[in-house]
Order: sequence, then structure tokens, then C-alpha cells
Amino acid sequence: MIMSKYIIFYSYIYIRYCRGKALLYSLLDGGHILVEDPILASKISKVHNKPYYGFKISKSLLDNHLFISFANEVKEKMFGEIIEKSVEHLPLVFQPVVDVKSYSLDDERISSNLNSNQQDFEYFKHRMGTDIINNLYEITLHINSASEIYKHRFAYKQYCYPFYSKSITLDLEWVKRELSVSFPNLEVINLVIGEVNDGNLLDLLEFISYQSRFYRLSIYMFAHHFYQYRTDFILQDNIQYILWLQGKDELLRSYTSNVILSILVENESEYRGCKKMLNIENNTMLILPYCNKNNRDFCCRILSYTVKDLFSVKLKHNEIVSKSILNVNTFGSLVILPNGDIFSDINCRKLAVVSPDISLKEVIFLELVNSRNWFLTRKKVSPCKKCIFMNICPSITDMEHFMNKYDFCDIYKT
Repeated sequence: MIMSKYIIFYSYIYIRYCRGKALLYSLLDGGHILVEDPILASKISKVHNKPYYGFKISKSLLDNHLFISFANEVKEKMFGEIIEKSVEHLPLVFQPVVDVKSYSLDDERISSNLNSNQQDFEYFKHRMGTDIINNLYEITLHINSASEIYKHRFAYKQYCYPFYSKSITLDLEWVKRELSVSFPNLEVINLVIGEVNDGNLLDLLEFISYQSRFYRLSIYMFAHHFYQYRTDFILQDNIQYILWLQGKDELLRSYTSNVILSILVENESEYRGCKKMLNIENNTMLILPYCNKNNRDFCCRILSYTVKDLFSVKLKHNEIVSKSILNVNTFGSLVILPNGDIFSDINCRKLAVVSPDISLKEVIFLELVNSRNWFLTRKKVSPCKKCIFMNICPSITDMEHFMNKYDFCDIYKT
């Protein structure tokens, strides 16, 4: 019986190969090993084709100091082990199972079975026994516009911030009609409110009260409007208020405990001023960079992160696989502006316009078949598509898409 040595990786080790490099990532503790030697990386890349999730150690590898160092690191970090057995007695070690349970679609089958002809809608709406409405997880409704935010007029493309225009209001009757349909996975509705006044307060409160019976609501509005009408707004456990401050002075006002304060800053001076105010007042507030297209360097500095930051977050295998297939930040999310424009990605072309003839089910179908904005992953943008870490990185954010810049990390700066 011929005995040989093999290196076997444990089933909780995720392996990715890209351009002569191999990344081994532990699904238990977030530990990782990066192999940059192209010959050794190529060997590792072939483990997915083996039933025992490893590879045979040749004599030349046993004499290779890079492999010896790698093997020692594998053993020390408990990524695997070296065994000596005959090939027929090798242990059966399964690689991590591809599992995207959080999402109801099978992207490969959708791609092969659906085409862009909307006449197929009725035929395919129950594909794979799963109704297409299962793919709606979150919806953002811009209830009405604001006329007082010219300075931050593009903020609605970066955050849940009121839309700037002359006074317009979303067709709430259409919204009520569409939300009367059962969307099994829809749990959160974001309501973005622009103007609040005596004329529209009653309608707003009625809409909030009704929807709060079925969903968790996140309500985004200006802090001064909330402060003016705070005795009217509904305060209950399933309603979260996110208040946009127009200035640091609004921090001095007293707010209830179920609100989050947020403020947009455009430069270092504003950022430092807000940080200083927070230290003095002992408040909790989100300080968010606003990109006005002339302050890209400032925004990049605030939003930057390191490779060390990446690996400080423990990921499950289905999270890694999900990010390789779709954008987990946008998948299942729709945004509707007060003028009726409907988006699956606020920084892409609109899918449809609110009208009596359009339904949310049809909008979801249009996204999955035609637009496919929910499937924008890092493998489709530069420089991420060349990066070994692209499935470890967070999915693309609205800010990255708005700025058309996808390398806030320090990987290409070293």
C-alpha cells in the first residue's frame, strides 16, 4: 500500500483564488492566511475539485521553504492538518456548502430561464414555486419633498435624506393599495419626510399609524419639524425616528430617547466642530460625510478602512457567497421618490413611475429581469474585480456608487 502525505483543510475554511493569489478564511473566528506565491496558490486553487478538500504534497513541496512556512501556519491557526495515508483511505472532508438562504431567488436559474420580455411576467411569477414578491425586503418611501435643503440637494442619493424640489407629495393611496398585498419578507419601511406643516400633519400621522400596525418603521425627517410637532408624532417600540440636524445648535434641544440624531458635514472644520460638540454635550449622533463632488478627498478619508478592519468582522459562509452573487445592501430594496419615480438603486436609472397601471410585483420583476441593479457586486467594478478580498469586503454602498469610487480600502495604497 503506497502512503503519501496530504494537506487537508477543515470544512470551515473558505478558499478563494484570484490572479495568482489564494485567500484562506476561517468561518469560525475570521482568521485568514494570504498566499502570494503563484505556484503554491495554484495548488490551493484546485482543492475545490477534490473530494477531500486538500492536495497531495509532492517531494518538491516538502523541500520548499514557502510551503513549509504555509503548512506550519495552517496547523497553528487550526485551518487544517497534514496526514499520511493511501489515497483510498483519505478522509472525506466537505468544503463549505454554498448557501444563500437569506434570499429566496436562485440567480443562476433566473438568468437562464427569464428574458426581458414583460409578456413572460404571468408565466414566470411563480418560478421555482417561490412567488416573486418574496424578494421585497425593504422599501423607502419619500413621502413629500423639501424646499429648504438646496445645500444638500444630492443627499437623497447618499442617505435616506429628504428629496429637494418644489412641493410634491407621493400618491399615498397607491402606496396603501400596493402594501395591502402580502409581501412575506417585507419587514421594514423607511419613511422620508420633507415638509411638515399644519396642512399635511394629519395625513402623515394617519399613514404612520396605519403602517405601524404591520411593519417596523424608520422615519427620517428634519429635527426642527420633529421638535415643533413632537407631541403629535407617535412614539412606540416599532417606530424609530432618525432626525437630520441642520446645525450644531439643534443638539442643545431635548429629544426623546427613541431618536437617532444625524448631521451631514462637508469638510474637516465641520467634522471637528461636530465631534467637539458631541464631547461637550455627551450626545449620541451620526456624523456623516456629504459628497458635494468638490470634497472627494475629505469623504474618502472619513469612509476609508483597512484590511485589518475587514478581518475584524466575522463572516459566515452564506454571507461571503451572498456578496459574490448580489449586493446585500440593496437586494430586495426599492426607493420611491415623491414624484413617483421608482428605483431599485437610487444611483441608477428609474425602473418605473407610480401609476394605477403599475404594481410593486411588476417593478420587482423588471429589476430581476431587466435592470439587475441588485446584482452589482465588486467583481463588476474596478479595482475590486482584481482583488483577492472582494468577497470579504462589504457590498457596494450608495456613497461608493454616487462617487463612482470603489476603493475606500487601503489595499491598493500599500
